[in-house]
Amino acid sequence: MSPRKTANKTANVLISNNTGKKLKNVTVYHRYSSQNKKNLYTFNGVHPGSTSNDTMKINYCTDVLEKGLSWWKVWYETSDGEKQITWPGNPRNGYGVHHHKNGVSFHTSTEGFQHHVLSSEDQNDPTVIIINNHSIQIVSRSGTSTTYTIPNH
Repeated sequence: MSPRKTANKTANVLISNNTGKKLKNVTVYHRYSSQNKKNLYTFNGVHPGSTSNDTMKINYCTDVLEKGLSWWKVWYETSDGEKQITWPGNPRNGYGVHHHKNGVSFHTSTEGFQHHVLSSEDQNDPTVIIINNHSIQIVSRSGTSTTYTIPNH
């Protein structure tokens, strides 16, 4: 019997600006927990009412036996200097990320991360992060997640 192979997937992420202000920069941090997959990308100069020209590639897995979760943190700055970050009180239901390295187990918090699961159907369609005034939506073919933002000083 051959070992089970995890279904590694890649998705494309875009930013949509609904704030009414130019977004000077938007940084997205995506973390897929069980395999310690991390992606960080900064989008620059997203105009009001438009979608980013560039895309962020993220890695995730889909498998019935896969226990990982996708976690998202977003922070941005507008052209007039307003800074926002995903709400640190996002409901995590006790979630955290447990790592094992060199026989040592340690825990990484998911504070401030929004949980949004990607499925196999999300691989071919863009995942869009919609930046609103004081809220963010993560929209993929498989669903939508919404969270608030707070000032980031």
